[in-house]
Amino acid sequence: MKIMAFILVIIMMAPFSNALWSSPQKISSEKFLPNPVISSDGKDIYIFWKSENGSSLSYCIVKKDEILSSKAMHNVSIGTLSVKFDGKYFNIVFSSDSIHYLKIDEKGDILRHIMVNANSPMDPDIAIDRKHNIHFAWIERRNESYEVYYGLLIENNFSEEKIYQSNYTCKRSRIEVDSDDFVHILWYEQLYHKRMWYAKLHDRKLLIEKILKEDAYWPSFDIDKKNNLHIVWQDGECRGGKGVANILYTIIDKNASIVQQKKISIEKDMKPDILVDKNGDSHVVWCGMKGIYYANISEEGKIKKYKIVDIKSPQYPLIAFANATPYVVFEKWEGGEKPYSLYYVYRISKEENNSNESPIPIYLLLLGILIAMIYRRYHE
Repeated sequence: MKIMAFILVIIMMAPFSNALWSSPQKISSEKFLPNPVISSDGKDIYIFWKSENGSSLSYCIVKKDEILSSKAMHNVSIGTLSVKFDGKYFNIVFSSDSIHYLKIDEKGDILRHIMVNANSPMDPDIAIDRKHNIHFAWIERRNESYEVYYGLLIENNFSEEKIYQSNYTCKRSRIEVDSDDFVHILWYEQLYHKRMWYAKLHDRKLLIEKILKEDAYWPSFDIDKKNNLHIVWQDGECRGGKGVANILYTIIDKNASIVQQKKISIEKDMKPDILVDKNGDSHVVWCGMKGIYYANISEEGKIKKYKIVDIKSPQYPLIAFANATPYVVFEKWEGGEKPYSLYYVYRISKEENNSNESPIPIYLLLLGILIAMIYRRYHE
């Protein structure tokens, strides 16, 4: 009976989380939402967030379990922010009283600061083309309407184009530039349901504007070496722990035609982020009610899923790579005077035989042994 009890304890205690990822490393605790972003210079990971009650921009450099440096860089009221590394510098855009653009070196020194006039800007995003021109997307609310804007900064010359206007709420503008200098923008519009819009531009001219998906919320996307867009989104919104939200993934070509589409998860899953590596594989992270999840989608479309953090109610996961290692930053409410805690995790092994799906056969094997022992004991 002692052996059976021991086996039962093993079954009950066997971990569901993936042992191939590090334990969460804490970066900071903040009074308000830190709205972190994550980037990389190829060697190290840089995490930027709003600190000091939202009145300062801070950053840290991390490598594995070590925080190499950390400091507050810029004292200004910050809304949401986005960052892109151009091979030499970090380019940051954030919302405040206007659109702010910063060029920052790897030491955290501000080399350039430009303000672009905007009316209550929201959700700005940034992209860099091959000539190091800076592309922006953001949303403004004017009177009772919402307007989606595209901006282009070439040296000191800035121009903007209004690409969409709606009587409904628009949020989360995302922008990328492909290798042929076509600009791609996504956002979602909230009616009685949510729908995802897509716009494509070249030389400031709008080429495509269309509803890409109905019932689509919180879009993220990246572009592969063939200039296909890899897009993830959430098809519902979990409120108060109720409801089911799926994370979905699709690839569209240069004509905005769907190449493939897959459902990654079926749970209370929210707020995905995606990165496409140089091999064409997609790496997706998202949060559930009980943890952070990660999926690797091969160029051929094969999906492998993992639970990488076993923690209650995490929020806003984002992914970046350094030295071919994925890092994920996320937030968690922990209460107290500074309730919003900021964490990161990283993959510690490339082995794939310990995914969150792999313990199940072990559980069944141990359970089978236990049942056999009980049967043998009572039928001797």
